Amino acid sequence: MQIFVRSYAGESLPVEVSATSTVLELKQHLEARLGVAASVQRLFLGVSAVDDAVTLEEAGVEEIGTSDNEES
Repeated sequence: MQIFVRSYAGESLPVEVSATSTVLELKQHLEARLGVAASVQRLFLGVSAVDDAVTLEEAGVEEIGTSDNEES
């Protein structure tokens, strides 16, 4: 599925992932793409941070959704 991840700078990045991918796997994909270590990324869905072990499906991420990603 395709989702959009919004960076801390406000840039929306299209990302192709599986609904069964974990948040950590998404962060690792973003690390390879952006060079920002997965360990310093925080993924938010709405106003809530999402745990690394949760799948995107469990977190409620839907195709063509936008999640916010911040560096800590």
